[in-house]
Amino acid sequence: MSGSATTVGLKNPPAVFVLSPPRSGSTLLRVMLGGHPELFAPPELELLSFKTLAERKAAFGTRNSFWLEGAVRAVMQLQNCGAEAAKEIIEQCEAKQLTTQEFYRLMQEWLGKRVLVDKTPSYALDAAILQRAESSFAEARYLHLIRHPYAMIRSFEAARLEQVFFRHDHNFSRRELAEMIWLVSQENILAFLAGVPATRQYQVRFEQLVQEPERALRGICQFLGLEYVAEMATPYSEGAQRMVDGIHPFSKMLGDVKFHEHRSVDATVAERWKTQLEPEDLLAEETWAMAERLGYRRTEAEDLMQAVNKQDQWTPLVELQRGGDRRPLFFVHPVGGNVYCYLELARQLGPEQPFYGLQARGLAENHVPLAEVSAMASYYVETLRSQWPEGPYMLGGWSMGGLIAYEMAQLLRLHGEQVNLLALVDSGPPSEKQKQELLDPRTLLCAFALDLGLSANDLTFLKDRHFGPESENQHLDRILEAAVTAKRLPVRIDRAQLLRLYNVFKINAQAVRGYFPRKSSVQVTLFKASETLSPGMDQSSQCEDPTLGWHQIAATIEVHNVPGHHFNLLRQPQVVALAEQLRACIPTKERETG
Repeated sequence: MSGSATTVGLKNPPAVFVLSPPRSGSTLLRVMLGGHPELFAPPELELLSFKTLAERKAAFGTRNSFWLEGAVRAVMQLQNCGAEAAKEIIEQCEAKQLTTQEFYRLMQEWLGKRVLVDKTPSYALDAAILQRAESSFAEARYLHLIRHPYAMIRSFEAARLEQVFFRHDHNFSRRELAEMIWLVSQENILAFLAGVPATRQYQVRFEQLVQEPERALRGICQFLGLEYVAEMATPYSEGAQRMVDGIHPFSKMLGDVKFHEHRSVDATVAERWKTQLEPEDLLAEETWAMAERLGYRRTEAEDLMQAVNKQDQWTPLVELQRGGDRRPLFFVHPVGGNVYCYLELARQLGPEQPFYGLQARGLAENHVPLAEVSAMASYYVETLRSQWPEGPYMLGGWSMGGLIAYEMAQLLRLHGEQVNLLALVDSGPPSEKQKQELLDPRTLLCAFALDLGLSANDLTFLKDRHFGPESENQHLDRILEAAVTAKRLPVRIDRAQLLRLYNVFKINAQAVRGYFPRKSSVQVTLFKASETLSPGMDQSSQCEDPTLGWHQIAATIEVHNVPGHHFNLLRQPQVVALAEQLRACIPTKERETG
């Protein structure tokens, strides 16, 4: 081990440190940097926080031993060996009482001319740890990665990061902990960088990284004295040097648990927090002071918050049929956000069956839509449990509504509740091809018009080969005219209302694109349309798989073929057969009592 002979006081060769709170895009940045042949960017090394490797191993123990895997993955890459061999190498270093500085140097010797990049968000929690980078490395470079506090907090909450990131006892709520970590990390980083020459520090804004990746990466390369490499901007492309796998074939990499839920850089995540604000989302004065210091405008967030606060009395629950004292059915909105598509289904089930719809936020003026399937599911489950604290529950949904209902069923089961029925009406996990189709403006407008109730014959103007994105507004005007004429929309609806509907539709379509269902033991009852539409018109039924993809995800699938195609099976006369089959699937005891 040549690194064990490091002279006391001798600094290691230069390295690059990514400084940021967690959930700030550091994994994405790391993988992008890993696309450069002159950089070596492994997952979280968790080295700088400790003096020796032995101290590091003892600190993580058994429960948090996964934090040791970043160094293991780095050694695997550097020594071209398997996980067990890499662990043995590290164990030898631990036995020899190597300091972490010596281990860094050992890796740097293996690297040759490549430069080590260490991105470990936990470093920013302690100002003393950051100082070790200066005392241990000669001319170290620092990439200060920043992200809006609201965005970081929401991402922290969604990932439930308090379970793994913060390793100390505390009495904070998940949200409070997220804000505290963002603030403390930024305070420590700025205080540390105040003592570092400006030539060795560079600020990277997450929003630019996802919206203009090439521009952001060119700036980083210029700062590091490197030629820009185009592969850096494609972090999801194949490449072993990026280290996006775990140390074992079936394990996950250390870092962003949601990294593999994407297939390309998603520009919409930059401002997604704006659609996820809640009335209680108020930042502390200290947090706002830091956010403004970093260049984020407080007035913008306050304006958004005012709009959110106007929604306090609004609820996603819509009573479509009061019924008797049976247990109610809850059906989630499709991609259009409305739930009135279920009115005829509720009537056909009979007046004794209570039926509620869960409508999307954003349909009414000043309402801010939710932008992720998981966020919608969580919001709707919270709404249900506030009025019906105990199950069992009966859920369902058509098209996108089925995906959200599936997520809700998993959440309810995590709460210890029983789901007696999960009825998915022609709803299946979207394929990669379908997700790509949702990027096409023509496909999106066609699906929107069909969702309003128009027929394929009404949409000949959308099949024009000269169709272009610049004509979207004109096509919306024609869709409005056709929908009013066909009595699919009321005469009194104006263009502003239609634009609101289309905005919700587009945001929901984007949510579907970003959705990757998890495997579970939930039982699915699928009502599959037996007919198809012309190519490009149908988002679900043109799947050759009779389970629409659920066989790969759900433990048990019960399939019922129903007459009609994707866009008419909730209308007369097809809805009669659907209601009959759905009624037969409701557990007998639920048909008898509430």
